[in-house]
Amino acid sequence: MRVLVAGLSRTGTTSMTIALKELQFDCLHHEHYMFPKNVLFPGWGSNHFLLPLFESLSSHSPIETTKLKEQLQDVDAISDWPACLFSTEIAEAFPECKVILTVRDVDSWINSVLTLRNEVKKRDDYLAASPTKIPSEVIEMTNRRAQMATNLVGNRDYWPEDREELRQMFLRHNNNIISKIDSSRLLIWNIGDGWDKLCEFLEVPVPSTPFPQGHSIQAGFAEKFMENFHQ
Repeated sequence: MRVLVAGLSRTGTTSMTIALKELQFDCLHHEHYMFPKNVLFPGWGSNHFLLPLFESLSSHSPIETTKLKEQLQDVDAISDWPACLFSTEIAEAFPECKVILTVRDVDSWINSVLTLRNEVKKRDDYLAASPTKIPSEVIEMTNRRAQMATNLVGNRDYWPEDREELRQMFLRHNNNIISKIDSSRLLIWNIGDGWDKLCEFLEVPVPSTPFPQGHSIQAGFAEKFMENFHQ
């Protein structure tokens, strides 16, 4: 593994994933490694289905560094939840890997997470109310991810509703990364920093194209999800 994106979801991890791909790092985002191919949406899934690995990690089963390295050795770069939650373990397994901590203004992050949380809850309510309309594989993947979140934080939604709890989660995660990852291999990258800091850190040329913009979660995300099963 060459690059680990250690920032929490909603800190620009999608944009960073697209940027790393443009820089010739084959970065996997959440939807690439947490779903088998062709289960949910076109383009989701990859040859690296890592849900079983992170299920094991989240259940507190002891995983040796050698085992973690064995299961991730063919991954070039990885980002987003849940890999970011095990950043220190992954960094230990791959001591040559460079680590990027994506960050943003904490209040902006909280607002984004609460929007996401609300949309995911509406999606899950739809899954529970319409089981015969949903492929069994989709329900299975959703339930397994929810169980993993429950194992990690005691909450199937993963994100707490309380703003102060979210604030402390954000600060605790970032401080943990900064305190445990050697500064020589760590880049703290804020949304808006663009190419220059990133390319200098990775020792690659700066592209002539604008820095990519990933998706933003807006109200209506759940409705778009539902539409996929009513076509």
